[in-house]
Amino acid sequence: MIWKALAAGVLLLTALAHSIGGYRAVLAPLLGEQATIGESDATLLRFTWHGLAVLMVFSAAVIAWPETPRSLLVFSGIFWLAFAAVDILTSRFAHPGWIPMSIAAFLVLIGAYR
Repeated sequence: MIWKALAAGVLLLTALAHSIGGYRAVLAPLLGEQATIGESDATLLRFTWHGLAVLMVFSAAVIAWPETPRSLLVFSGIFWLAFAAVDILTSRFAHPGWIPMSIAAFLVLIGAYR
């Protein structure tokens, strides 16, 4: 049970860091340069940016739920591990998001079998 709670905690902290810190450091400066992006595009970017954080919170809730089937826990672990791998491949280790996603993935996979 502790492993699943740790995985959920990592995802919650990552969601907060992504939604608040990442928005301020990355997305807000990009959107400040409105010369090349329209307002509807900026709204879509904001929605998808925070939407990823909502996905992390939802995933954390599913993982922490006491009666979540093992198969769903394993799927969640594999999903976050794959997402971390895509992050590594696309950013060439420049984006640090792969670190907490990998940690959460391994924690939930351990929790699925303990």
